[in-house]
Amino acid sequence: MKRIILTFDDGPNPPYTSIILNILKKYRIKAIFFLLGHNVKLHPKVALMIKEEGHIIGNHTFSHKDLKKLPKTGIKKQIIEAEKVFLGVLGIKPAFFRAPYGFYDKKAEDIIKKRGYRIVNWDIDPEDWKNPPAKIIAERVISQAKHKSIIVLHDGSNIRQARPRRETTAALEIIMKKLKNKGFVFDTGIFL
Repeated sequence: MKRIILTFDDGPNPPYTSIILNILKKYRIKAIFFLLGHNVKLHPKVALMIKEEGHIIGNHTFSHKDLKKLPKTGIKKQIIEAEKVFLGVLGIKPAFFRAPYGFYDKKAEDIIKKRGYRIVNWDIDPEDWKNPPAKIIAERVISQAKHKSIIVLHDGSNIRQARPRRETTAALEIIMKKLKNKGFVFDTGIFL
């Protein structure tokens, strides 16, 4: 069995996060959502939907700052401020962490790990954040998929709100159908 993990960054971002949740529900697939504290604060109901539907929530910092450019105090602030929002809105402290842009150095890694997180990166980035057509996003994912791949898609766009993710949502249907036909199983349990 080929297992693959689906992740989403930068949400919640209505209406796209809700559309993604509906697609995932249709296919009975669970994903990991790396949420920004800022966006959870703006859209608590959508964040709660993610949790209530059984998806894993990860910390993606408070406001999507490049951790390599921050001093230790700035890194800690980004992580802790997000944690406060997650605890207040969702009643949880996530176990997983993804650095904005995937950028972090040894200094940031040490802080992240001391806060008790497991860092989760990706090996498939179809660059959906650039909004290419859905067909291109899907082709990029499908052509690179292998056992234990981690796909990064975006339901949001940093802390900017209402950025369109129509192409990502359209690509998601194609990705799930084609990868299932190729024998892939979407499974967040690889990490649990």
